[in-house]
Amino acid sequence: MINQFGRDNTFGKLQIDWQLSKDFALILRSGMDNVKENYEFRQSFGKQRLSNRGVSGDGSFTTNSNSNLIINSDAILSYNKSLSNFDITVVGGVNYGYNNSNTYAVSAGTLSVPNLFTIANAFPGRLTANYDWAAGHSTSVYGTADIGWNKQVYVGVTGRNDWKGNLDEEKISYFYPSVSAAWVVSETVNLPQMIDFLKRHLHI
Repeated sequence: MINQFGRDNTFGKLQIDWQLSKDFALILRSGMDNVKENYEFRQSFGKQRLSNRGVSGDGSFTTNSNSNLIINSDAILSYNKSLSNFDITVVGGVNYGYNNSNTYAVSAGTLSVPNLFTIANAFPGRLTANYDWAAGHSTSVYGTADIGWNKQVYVGVTGRNDWKGNLDEEKISYFYPSVSAAWVVSETVNLPQMIDFLKRHLHI
């Protein structure tokens, strides 16, 4: 018996960082990951008695191929500003994701001629094949807003909405909101010397 396996992985990323002004910045990025796998199984003989090989064949051959392509692209706009005792950061972005995968497997359960590993050599009635293909895409918008006061108190709000599905009637929408707050106690209250930093968090 012989098992053979091969894998090719191609990936890459392109990113552009653009400082639009003192307060605004833009990031454009796109990444790709493509994986291809090939598998073969070969068995020369031993599945049938020698006396039965003429009528039942012997050995087997299976070939399997998988491929998966993932693409993710983002456009992110950010704003940073300090006003008196306030630090403000706002980020908004959009994301597009695409996925394409396919798998096929062909198996000759027994071979007409042992040691000839081709699909055409499958014994009559002993050839099976399977194929599976799937593709989909998603679109997302997301954003965060953080405000800090006097390096002591911080409040943040985030939100993300995803739309998934190929057809309009199949699309599903998901929304993920969150709110957080933080207080740097050590910047507000005089603490014992053994404590140099203390921070409290709240997440909803």
